[in-house]
Amino acid sequence: MDGGEDNLLCPTCRTKIETHHIVQCLNCETIIDFIEAEPSEEPVVFTIEKCSRCHGTKEDQKEISAYYFPDAFY
Repeated sequence: MDGGEDNLLCPTCRTKIETHHIVQCLNCETIIDFIEAEPSEEPVVFTIEKCSRCHGTKEDQKEISAYYFPDAFY
């Protein structure tokens, strides 16, 4: 997330951006969940095709894909 986008998050969620992986819907860009990252990990964004808000199912929300691979830049 860049610019002022983090201003749309509550204070609790805003603090998780630096320490947690993000699960985000590709369709509506809603943040679905945060997954705690290990101290040695760089947080990444995982995506799902459709969330329940976009008429996806709970099964759709279990199929996550990595959106950003930190190792690709080394």
